[in-house]
Formats: sequence, C-alpha cells, structure tokens
Amino acid sequence: MCPHSPRLEIGKKVIQPSKPEWGNGTVLEFNNTDVKIRFEKVGLKIIRYKQAAIPLKEGYWPPPISEKLIKKLNPCLGYYIPRNQLSQDRFSEEILRIKNKDLEVTKEYANQIINILKFPIYEDYLRSSIICVAPSSDKDNLDTGIKKLAHFLLKNLSLVDGIDLLIRTESIKKASNGGPRDKALHISTISIEEKNLIKNKNVFLIDDIRTTGTTMDACEYLLKEAGALQVIPMTLAETIYVKDYKSQPNHEARIPQKTYYQEKINCLNKFNFHMKNK
Repeated sequence: MCPHSPRLEIGKKVIQPSKPEWGNGTVLEFNNTDVKIRFEKVGLKIIRYKQAAIPLKEGYWPPPISEKLIKKLNPCLGYYIPRNQLSQDRFSEEILRIKNKDLEVTKEYANQIINILKFPIYEDYLRSSIICVAPSSDKDNLDTGIKKLAHFLLKNLSLVDGIDLLIRTESIKKASNGGPRDKALHISTISIEEKNLIKNKNVFLIDDIRTTGTTMDACEYLLKEAGALQVIPMTLAETIYVKDYKSQPNHEARIPQKTYYQEKINCLNKFNFHMKNK
C-alpha cells in the first residue's frame, strides 16, 4: 500500500488532492493491490497502489477554511450607518439601494466581491460550494436585493445555485426595528428546501447587513444540522452604532468605502504572496 494513503475501511471518505475536480470519494472495496472508489464527480475509479502517482488522503475536498480568512469576509465591503443614528455616508445609502434592487449599484459592489473571492485563498475553498442567501424577515419577500447580488456572483464564480434553499416560514420583526435577537426564534421560522443538495458540501452563506448576527447564526446552525461540511458566512456590511462610532476615532467605519476595499485587496495580496513563498 502507498505509505501516504490512509488506513482503508469500507465507507471511508477520501480525496485525490491533485484531482479536486473528482470530488469526494467513498471507498467501496479494497485488497492487497488496489482500491475501488466512487467519486461524486467522475464515478467509479480503481486505483492500484503501486501505480498511483498521487496518494489518497483521508477527508473531504476542499479542506476547512481558517477562521482568520472567514473573519476577513465580515464585513466584506464596509460598515453600515443606520438612518436614525448618524448622517448616512454614500456607502450606507448604496447598501440600501442594493436592498431595494438597484441593479447598477448591485453590479458595482458584486464586482468588488468577485475580485476578493477570486483570490486563490478563497477560490480554492469556494469552488463547487453551494451559495445560499439568508432569508428576509418577511416570509413573503422572496425577491430580495441580496438575491440579485447572489445571482451576479453565481455567474462569475465556480459556485452551485442554492440561492433559494433557505426559506422564512413565518414573518418576524426586523432586528434593525427592534425585532427579536433570539437565535432560537430564527431557527424555528426558517426551513431548508432540498437538504440533500448541501449534504457533505461546503456552503457559502451571504446576507446584506449584519446587525445582531442572529439571522446568520441561525442559518449556519440549520445548514450544519442538515449535513453541510462547513458554512462560510459573508455579509456585505456590518452595522456601526453611534456610541461605537464616536468612542472609536480610528474605527474602520470612518474611512471611505473605496479605501476600505483597497486596503482589503492589499491585505489579500500580501497574504497570497506569503502563501506562495512559504
């Protein structure tokens, strides 16, 4: 047996690291010379130990993304100032235009996100991931601005359409309007269509504005309960409140959105250079 191969067992999950396009494999049979594996993308493969140039590895593809990289996606584009807190800046106004399905602004910011997610450190993890959108607090609001943006991402990235998988079954009050911050309530009012689509897959979960975080937390919980391997959350913007804004003179919410975006790109370039030269 190849010394770098895992200890084989029927039903064990394996990958061929240099062949991610094969997807995840399940060991069906093995003997002293070869192993029979069914890969999700290419079907049945028989790998002979002595002839295998690429050793098997136990686990799933892609490997888990680090919390550090997930943190860089939240917020992805900047900070949102609520209307009743301070005078809104241009970015906050344009986030509302995205919510109101302004396609010109939506495409502009979708392109910023695409530029971020095309860095190899994200693209490798997100390839063939399911893209899901956090549902509106209003169960009848099915055609949301964030879904429009998700469709732009779907066209330009190697993602699988799961945009409508998460459904609000009962309307609740928005958190920004004093609504509940109870994760359990969100869990009880959101359902997942076609759970089999996300089983053993990575899920890219997106929303427009993170206010309390309970909606995203509930969606992440439900997706993992349904069998998702890993949930990678991303919000376009995060709410900044007046007390935090005024008490933190160096807070990132104070810099123009274009500067915030460019600093993120610069940071990712440095990270990418470091990984290449490791």
